[in-house]
Amino acid sequence: RLARKYLRRPSVVNIGDTGRVAELITQVVKQVDRNETQRNAQLIDTLNQYIGRQRDPSGNLQAVVFVNHKKNIESVARALDQNPFFRAVVLHSGKSQDVRTESLQRFRDKKANVLIGTDVVARGIDVPNVSLVVNYNMANDIETYTHRIGRTGRAGKSGTAVTFLGPSDTHVYYDLKKLLVENQQTVPNWLERHEAARRKPKPHGRDAGPQDMIFD
Repeated sequence: RLARKYLRRPSVVNIGDTGRVAELITQVVKQVDRNETQRNAQLIDTLNQYIGRQRDPSGNLQAVVFVNHKKNIESVARALDQNPFFRAVVLHSGKSQDVRTESLQRFRDKKANVLIGTDVVARGIDVPNVSLVVNYNMANDIETYTHRIGRTGRAGKSGTAVTFLGPSDTHVYYDLKKLLVENQQTVPNWLERHEAARRKPKPHGRDAGPQDMIFD
Protein backbone atom coordinates (compact mmCIF):
# COMPACT_ATOMS: atom_id res chain seq x y z
CA ARG A 1 0.00 0.00 0.00
CA LEU A 2 2.87 2.38 0.80
CA ALA A 3 4.53 1.45 -2.49
CA ARG A 4 1.37 2.38 -4.36
CA LYS A 5 1.18 5.69 -2.52
CA TYR A 6 4.73 6.92 -2.99
CA LEU A 7 6.17 5.06 -5.99
CA ARG A 8 5.31 5.30 -9.65
CA ARG A 9 4.75 1.88 -11.24
CA PRO A 10 6.68 -0.13 -8.60
CA SER A 11 7.80 -3.66 -9.43
CA VAL A 12 6.22 -6.33 -7.28
CA VAL A 13 7.56 -9.83 -6.70
CA ASN A 14 5.00 -12.34 -5.44
CA ILE A 15 5.98 -15.64 -3.87
CA GLY A 16 3.20 -18.14 -4.38
CA ASP A 17 -0.16 -17.52 -6.00
CA THR A 18 -1.77 -14.49 -4.38
CA GLY A 19 -4.96 -15.12 -6.33
CA ARG A 20 -5.61 -18.51 -4.84
CA VAL A 21 -7.85 -18.97 -1.84
CA ALA A 22 -7.99 -22.02 0.42
CA GLU A 23 -10.16 -24.67 -1.21
CA LEU A 24 -12.17 -25.13 1.97
CA ILE A 25 -13.48 -21.55 1.88
CA THR A 26 -16.88 -21.02 0.29
CA GLN A 27 -17.19 -17.47 -1.02
CA VAL A 28 -20.63 -15.85 -1.10
CA VAL A 29 -21.36 -12.42 -2.58
CA LYS A 30 -24.48 -10.44 -1.70
CA GLN A 31 -25.71 -7.23 -3.30
CA VAL A 32 -26.47 -4.76 -0.52
CA ASP A 33 -27.43 -1.10 -0.68
CA ARG A 34 -25.17 1.42 1.06
CA ASN A 35 -28.02 2.14 3.51
CA GLU A 36 -26.74 1.29 6.98
CA THR A 37 -30.05 -0.06 8.28
CA GLN A 38 -30.35 -2.52 5.41
CA ARG A 39 -26.71 -3.53 5.72
CA ASN A 40 -27.05 -4.17 9.47
CA ALA A 41 -30.17 -6.27 8.87
CA GLN A 42 -28.30 -8.28 6.25
CA LEU A 43 -25.43 -8.80 8.67
CA ILE A 44 -27.74 -10.13 11.37
CA ASP A 45 -29.41 -12.46 8.86
CA THR A 46 -26.00 -13.71 7.74
CA LEU A 47 -24.77 -14.34 11.28
CA ASN A 48 -28.01 -16.14 12.12
CA GLN A 49 -27.62 -18.32 9.05
CA TYR A 50 -24.04 -19.40 9.67
CA ILE A 51 -23.36 -19.17 13.42
CA GLY A 52 -26.80 -18.49 14.93
CA ARG A 53 -28.65 -20.39 17.62
CA GLN A 54 -30.31 -22.85 15.22
CA ARG A 55 -27.00 -23.62 13.53
CA ASP A 56 -24.97 -23.76 16.75
CA PRO A 57 -26.97 -23.76 20.02
CA SER A 58 -23.72 -23.91 22.01
CA GLY A 59 -22.56 -20.55 20.64
CA ASN A 60 -19.06 -21.86 19.91
CA LEU A 61 -18.95 -20.92 16.22
CA GLN A 62 -17.21 -17.60 15.64
CA ALA A 63 -17.20 -14.87 13.00
CA VAL A 64 -14.92 -11.99 12.07
CA VAL A 65 -16.65 -8.94 10.57
CA PHE A 66 -14.54 -6.45 8.62
CA VAL A 67 -15.65 -2.81 8.53
CA ASN A 68 -13.63 -0.26 6.57
CA HIS A 69 -13.91 2.71 8.93
CA LYS A 70 -13.73 2.75 12.72
CA LYS A 71 -16.51 5.36 12.93
CA ASN A 72 -18.97 2.71 11.68
CA ILE A 73 -17.87 -0.14 13.94
CA GLU A 74 -19.70 0.97 17.07
CA SER A 75 -23.02 1.29 15.22
CA VAL A 76 -22.57 -2.23 13.84
CA ALA A 77 -21.88 -3.50 17.36
CA ARG A 78 -25.02 -1.75 18.67
CA ALA A 79 -27.07 -3.46 15.97
CA LEU A 80 -25.77 -6.84 17.14
CA ASP A 81 -26.56 -5.99 20.75
CA GLN A 82 -30.24 -6.39 19.86
CA ASN A 83 -29.65 -10.13 19.65
CA PRO A 84 -28.36 -11.50 22.98
CA PHE A 85 -26.99 -14.62 21.25
CA PHE A 86 -24.28 -12.57 19.56
CA ARG A 87 -21.54 -11.48 21.94
CA ALA A 88 -19.45 -8.97 20.01
CA VAL A 89 -16.11 -7.33 20.69
CA VAL A 90 -14.65 -4.50 18.61
CA LEU A 91 -11.10 -3.74 17.49
CA HIS A 92 -10.11 -0.39 16.03
CA SER A 93 -7.44 2.28 16.48
CA GLY A 94 -9.71 4.37 18.70
CA LYS A 95 -9.38 1.77 21.46
CA SER A 96 -6.37 1.66 23.77
CA GLN A 97 -3.92 -1.21 23.40
CA ASP A 98 -5.06 -2.68 26.72
CA VAL A 99 -8.70 -2.66 25.64
CA ARG A 100 -7.84 -4.21 22.26
CA THR A 101 -5.79 -6.92 23.94
CA GLU A 102 -8.62 -7.71 26.37
CA SER A 103 -11.20 -7.81 23.56
CA LEU A 104 -9.07 -10.14 21.46
CA GLN A 105 -8.52 -12.44 24.43
CA ARG A 106 -12.27 -12.62 25.03
CA PHE A 107 -12.69 -13.71 21.43
CA ARG A 108 -9.92 -16.29 21.66
CA ASP A 109 -11.45 -17.65 24.88
CA LYS A 110 -14.85 -17.84 23.10
CA LYS A 111 -16.45 -15.48 25.58
CA ALA A 112 -17.33 -13.52 22.44
CA ASN A 113 -18.46 -15.10 19.19
CA VAL A 114 -18.21 -12.07 16.89
CA LEU A 115 -15.17 -9.86 16.37
CA ILE A 116 -15.73 -6.58 14.50
CA GLY A 117 -12.66 -4.74 13.28
CA THR A 118 -10.78 -2.79 10.64
CA ASP A 119 -7.91 -4.06 8.51
CA VAL A 120 -5.30 -1.98 10.34
CA VAL A 121 -5.81 -3.44 13.81
CA ALA A 122 -6.88 -6.90 12.66
CA ARG A 123 -3.78 -7.41 10.51
CA GLY A 124 -1.60 -10.21 11.83
CA ILE A 125 -4.19 -11.50 14.28
CA ASP A 126 -4.36 -15.28 14.18
CA VAL A 127 -7.45 -16.80 15.76
CA PRO A 128 -8.09 -20.48 15.02
CA ASN A 129 -11.49 -22.02 14.34
CA VAL A 130 -13.14 -18.95 12.80
CA SER A 131 -15.95 -20.42 10.70
CA LEU A 132 -17.25 -17.22 9.09
CA VAL A 133 -15.77 -14.01 7.71
CA VAL A 134 -18.11 -11.18 6.74
CA ASN A 135 -16.96 -8.25 4.64
CA TYR A 136 -19.50 -5.72 5.90
CA ASN A 137 -17.66 -3.36 3.58
CA MET A 138 -15.81 -4.79 0.60
CA ALA A 139 -12.04 -4.57 0.82
CA ASN A 140 -10.50 -1.84 -1.28
CA ASP A 141 -8.43 -4.25 -3.37
CA ILE A 142 -8.43 -7.96 -4.11
CA GLU A 143 -5.22 -8.64 -2.16
CA THR A 144 -6.78 -7.32 1.04
CA TYR A 145 -9.94 -9.29 0.30
CA THR A 146 -7.91 -12.49 -0.04
CA HIS A 147 -6.08 -11.76 3.21
CA ARG A 148 -9.35 -11.11 5.05
CA ILE A 149 -11.14 -14.27 4.02
CA GLY A 150 -8.04 -16.32 4.79
CA ARG A 151 -8.97 -15.96 8.47
CA THR A 152 -11.32 -18.90 7.97
CA GLY A 153 -10.93 -22.31 6.32
CA ARG A 154 -7.76 -23.14 8.25
CA ALA A 155 -6.20 -26.35 9.55
CA GLY A 156 -8.33 -28.55 7.32
CA LYS A 157 -11.61 -27.02 8.47
CA SER A 158 -14.19 -25.54 6.12
CA GLY A 159 -15.21 -21.90 6.31
CA THR A 160 -17.45 -19.35 4.64
CA ALA A 161 -16.73 -15.80 3.52
CA VAL A 162 -19.72 -13.54 2.85
CA THR A 163 -19.14 -10.21 1.14
CA PHE A 164 -21.56 -7.29 0.89
CA LEU A 165 -21.15 -5.40 -2.38
CA GLY A 166 -22.64 -1.98 -2.98
CA PRO A 167 -22.62 0.78 -5.60
CA SER A 168 -19.31 2.19 -4.34
CA ASP A 169 -17.45 -1.09 -4.91
CA THR A 170 -17.48 -1.21 -8.71
CA HIS A 171 -13.69 -0.67 -8.88
CA VAL A 172 -13.17 -4.22 -7.56
CA TYR A 173 -15.94 -5.99 -9.47
CA TYR A 174 -13.62 -7.18 -12.23
CA ASP A 175 -10.94 -8.58 -9.91
CA LEU A 176 -13.49 -10.17 -7.59
CA LYS A 177 -15.30 -11.87 -10.45
CA LYS A 178 -11.98 -13.14 -11.80
CA LEU A 179 -11.01 -14.52 -8.38
CA LEU A 180 -14.36 -16.26 -7.93
CA VAL A 181 -14.03 -17.93 -11.33
CA GLU A 182 -10.44 -19.00 -10.65
CA ASN A 183 -11.50 -20.59 -7.37
CA GLN A 184 -14.57 -22.28 -8.88
CA GLN A 185 -16.98 -20.23 -6.81
CA THR A 186 -20.45 -19.09 -7.79
CA VAL A 187 -20.60 -15.71 -9.53
CA PRO A 188 -24.03 -14.06 -9.02
CA ASN A 189 -25.85 -13.24 -12.24
CA TRP A 190 -25.99 -9.53 -11.41
CA LEU A 191 -22.20 -9.43 -10.95
CA GLU A 192 -21.58 -11.49 -14.07
CA ARG A 193 -23.61 -9.05 -16.15
CA HIS A 194 -22.37 -5.81 -14.57
CA GLU A 195 -20.40 -3.59 -16.92
CA ALA A 196 -17.69 -2.97 -14.30
CA ALA A 197 -17.03 -6.72 -14.05
CA ARG A 198 -16.37 -7.12 -17.77
CA ARG A 199 -13.15 -5.15 -18.07
CA LYS A 200 -10.35 -4.19 -15.73
CA PRO A 201 -10.63 -0.55 -14.63
CA LYS A 202 -7.94 1.83 -15.82
CA PRO A 203 -5.82 3.69 -13.24
CA HIS A 204 -6.06 7.47 -13.17
CA GLY A 205 -3.27 10.00 -12.77
CA ARG A 206 -0.20 8.54 -11.10
CA ASP A 207 -1.79 5.11 -11.04
CA ALA A 208 -3.99 6.54 -8.32
CA GLY A 209 -7.44 5.28 -7.54
CA PRO A 210 -9.49 3.79 -4.75
CA GLN A 211 -6.62 1.42 -4.00
CA ASP A 212 -4.63 4.32 -2.53
CA MET A 213 -7.11 4.89 0.26
CA ILE A 214 -5.98 3.85 3.73
CA PHE A 215 -8.67 2.72 6.12
CA ASP A 216 -8.37 3.35 9.84
